[in-house]
Amino acid sequence: MTRHTRIAVALFSTGLFVCSVAESKALRDTANAWEAAFPTVQKPQWMKDLDLTFGGWIDAGIATNFNASPDNFNGPVGLIDRTAEPRISQLYFVLERLVKKSDAWDIGGRFDVLYGTDAFIAQSTNNWDKGLIPTSVSRFYNLALPQLYAEVYAPLGNGLSTKVGHFYGLTNYESVMATKNFFYSHSMSFMWDGPFTHTGVLPTYQIDDNFELTAGGVMGWNNVNAYMSVWNFLGKFGWTSDDKGTNASFAIITGDQPNLDNLTRYTFRIEHKFLTNWEGVLQWTNGIQQNDPLRNGKDTSWYGIQSYVFYNVDDELAFGLRGEWQRDQDGVRFRYNDRPGSAPINAVGPASSAPGIGSSYYEFTLGARWSPLKWVTVRPELRYDWADQANAFDAGKRQDQLMFATDIIVQY
Repeated sequence: MTRHTRIAVALFSTGLFVCSVAESKALRDTANAWEAAFPTVQKPQWMKDLDLTFGGWIDAGIATNFNASPDNFNGPVGLIDRTAEPRISQLYFVLERLVKKSDAWDIGGRFDVLYGTDAFIAQSTNNWDKGLIPTSVSRFYNLALPQLYAEVYAPLGNGLSTKVGHFYGLTNYESVMATKNFFYSHSMSFMWDGPFTHTGVLPTYQIDDNFELTAGGVMGWNNVNAYMSVWNFLGKFGWTSDDKGTNASFAIITGDQPNLDNLTRYTFRIEHKFLTNWEGVLQWTNGIQQNDPLRNGKDTSWYGIQSYVFYNVDDELAFGLRGEWQRDQDGVRFRYNDRPGSAPINAVGPASSAPGIGSSYYEFTLGARWSPLKWVTVRPELRYDWADQANAFDAGKRQDQLMFATDIIVQY
């Protein structure tokens, strides 16, 4: 952390919190870095009265590509996209009030701010958060406002919660938020299937102890205030077993896009805990663009299977394996790297304007998740990618790639 960053953090924490006498805790028992560093600092009374919480995390890491390309990009591997370059992937802040689910109406909400090399993936239309930090100022570090919504709880039946505003989507197992993911890197499906955020109205109803339904309307994909007349259906139907050891869900986003016909993505996912310390996840995902102009009006599709197996050694250490097959049937999704403006992966090379080539992409990632403290997590991993038709790696020269990556997350 630079000198200027330390000064900013100190000033910010001084302005937000007030001191009061409190009993110090052992480091292992502290909930976050703030509590560990300032054990006598408490939230101001007005935040307690409003049930407001403020927190976040910093996620910093590095990736090493053993088949490094001359442009230093790790091919279509998303977010950890540069080799041998230390990065702050996420400096994340959350201000939130959770709704109280009881027999009374309640109002809550959430506001997220993301700075770092991951921020571009969570940005929406130009009129919202794109361009807050011009590329002339910073090539890889951006600022995003991925969530800003109010939530209303109505004591109707078993309880109806409705989000109104800007929020993350429902069709991904993995998340933009680093603390929600086992691995540092992301699946190809997460990176290339889309979408990440929506703006609209999203009610969720708890049918009973086992079933939950979410269904609402949103203004397309990754949009806030452009094309406000284009509305899509966003929904999810979920089931959880009585013992909470198994859950399954189906999620879908569908509707016309600005100057495009219907675009649909849906996922089916099942998660299961087995034996004593094992967990498994299996997900099928499919995307369809009707009358795709990239293929002269032909319907295009992309689809795949993502599988995860986790073994929890104890509360501090776990191991995980991710295997994935992703098919870009018509060469309309994958690019030579994940940055805006990158060329489609084709049979000629990244300097060409040729259309993308249809190909299958495979990926295996073996990783660990070690949390020596409740608020510190280290995630080393070894990852192998290959494509059966496309020269997707080493700036269009190779069909496979081996990487090692690791990061550390500190929550505050």
